[in-house]
Amino acid sequence: MKPRLRTVLPAVVFVMAAALTYVGVTQLRPSAEQQTPTSDDTIAGIDGLRQGEIVDLPAMRTLKGERAVFTSEKLLFVLFTPSCAGCSLDAALWKTLNNESAKWGTAFYLIDVGHDRAALDKFVEAYDLASLPILVSEVRSIGQILKVNIVPQYLLIAKGGKVLHRWDGVQYNKPPLFTYGNSD
Repeated sequence: MKPRLRTVLPAVVFVMAAALTYVGVTQLRPSAEQQTPTSDDTIAGIDGLRQGEIVDLPAMRTLKGERAVFTSEKLLFVLFTPSCAGCSLDAALWKTLNNESAKWGTAFYLIDVGHDRAALDKFVEAYDLASLPILVSEVRSIGQILKVNIVPQYLLIAKGGKVLHRWDGVQYNKPPLFTYGNSD
């Protein structure tokens, strides 16, 4: 195999895999017109936390090992895993989302629901996410505790653990995040 082809081929395969994943996800997700509104504001057909549900947040630590302390009235969690192609697509938006969240007095956190620290470190470096608050769980079952069935998943939670809203990512159903301005 030619040297140039050997270096380009993995990138082409990755882009094609990401594109096919994105196309597959968007084909499976109903359009806004097709979605039937639900009283609990969850993703159609995907079980998980529901609006109004109270969740007891597990103990988490930063990448530096410091214990996470949540003091803001509202928390926006982005649940992801480094092996997720959709997470790679959304990663470019997370810095902007962090800045926008701060304007609304909402604390922003990325939570790795995977358990491969080496993969997480590579993901953080590849997408230049080191400036964002990234948390890892002290328990391996964080995905079960937060009822994560799909990633990336976004959770807007009030300080006491009340779920205000939940939505999935992948480049974008633009989240209704800031329509929750001052409501609990």
